[in-house]
Amino acid sequence: TLDKLLSGADSQFADLVLTDALIYTSDHSTPFAEAMAIRGERILQVGNFSSIQ
Repeated sequence: TLDKLLSGADSQFADLVLTDALIYTSDHSTPFAEAMAIRGERILQVGNFSSIQ
């Protein structure tokens, strides 16, 4: 699930933040997101823009 991918996300800074997007998460409870933060090869956070800032 997304929770496993995002563990430890709060303590890291992103190299890349994608916003204003339609991101399919494959999580049934939250199938789509509008923003994603990435550091290196790891997804730090997926959600709405205000949660990524």
